[in-house]
This record gives sequence, C-alpha cells and structure tokens, in this order.
Amino acid sequence: NGDIVVGGGLHSQSMDADPGLGVATLNASGLSDAYIVVLDQDGAYRWAYQYGTAGEESIKGVATDASGNIYVNAGISGSVDLDPGAGEELFAAVGSYDLVIVSFDSDGNYRWSESYGDASAQSGWGMTVNGQDELVVSGLFEGSLTLPAGSSVSAPTSIGTGQDHFVLWLNTANGQALKVTSLGTTSNDAEKIAVWDFGPNGLLVAGWLAGGGDVDFSPDSSGSIIAVPSGGTSYVRR
Repeated sequence: NGDIVVGGGLHSQSMDADPGLGVATLNASGLSDAYIVVLDQDGAYRWAYQYGTAGEESIKGVATDASGNIYVNAGISGSVDLDPGAGEELFAAVGSYDLVIVSFDSDGNYRWSESYGDASAQSGWGMTVNGQDELVVSGLFEGSLTLPAGSSVSAPTSIGTGQDHFVLWLNTANGQALKVTSLGTTSNDAEKIAVWDFGPNGLLVAGWLAGGGDVDFSPDSSGSIIAVPSGGTSYVRR
C-alpha cells in the first residue's frame, strides 16, 4: 500500500514519532527500546509501537509482504508484552539477548510472534520476503538457534565458542521454520549479515567471517568448502 516502515533502537531518549504537526511521543524505558514507526506514502504519521525493559532492545530489520503485513526482527533482553493492542502476548528472554519476530497487519494489529534462541545470545540482522511468500531472516547465533514447535527443520548449533551466521526461512502465516542454514568458523563471527531477495535469481547473502578454517558455504552441506584466512574475510553467497 506504499506505507513506509521504520524500525530501530531508542537510546535513553524521547522521540516524537510523528513528523507532522501532531505529537506521538516514545519514551525509552531502559538503555534502548525497540520501536517501529509507520508512515503513509506521503510521509504522514499512521502508527508507532515500542518495546522496552530496563535493558537493551532494538529493531534490527523490517519487511512487508504483498498483503501489506509487516514483520520486524527484534532483539529482546528482558520481559515484554509483544501485543501492543488490547490482547497480551508475554515474552521473557531466555538468554542475554533473544531474537524475536513479530508480525502486524497494515493497521498495526498484532498477528503473531515467535522467538528463536536459547540461553546464549541470538540476534537478527537482514530480513526480506521472497517470491514464494516466505519470510527470510539472516542473523547471528551462539549455542542453539531454537525453533518454534511445528517447524519442519532441526535447529543448528554454532561452531566453536563464538557466534555463527544463519539464514532462516519462515512461514509468513505463523513464524514456523521451513528451512535453515548456518555457517561459521571456530572464531567469533559476530558481524552483520545481510540478505536480499532477487526474485527468480534467488537470495543474495553477504557477511563477514572472522576466520580461519574451512567453511562449507553450500546450504545443504554438499561440500562447497572455502578456506577462510586467519585474518577473516567478507563473503557474498547466492
């Protein structure tokens, strides 16, 4: 519908989310609050929500589908109500920082939410909806990337002692995992990983690995192995 969707982190400050003459004040309740602001195609304010605890929360990525539904990947460190409406959907982080996907309709009504994390840290970065109407999320994880009940794939486990990269395909109707791939070195690969949809040409994933060692870049572990130098390397994967 042409709406503009913006997400981010509000760091110990207040913000007027309405760029027009109105006022829609968001007040950070901790170190950083996650927020989402939706404007119409002319830049006029429609609605805004925020999630905050005494810790740190932020929105790392946003996406929309052909029906106008909105998806955000949020990093949550405490306990929040993910339904900003009259309902209640309580979530408490299991680890120091958990990845949570929340979906709204175009008017801001809560649709669903799912979390992907264990007692270690997980965070999303890139997000897009592909041509098959699947929500694709890229990010970082340590430990196990716990998947929702009913998912058709098994959860990956990180390599070594640091964070690894993941790409996760989700059902846009409920957040269940359809497919997942991961890669990493024995070092801490805690850098950003982005994902873009190129329609019939598939997905493009870009990131940074700290190195070194052999890394299998094939999504099905079929043996597309590349030696990563000890100083690390950037990569592009399709």
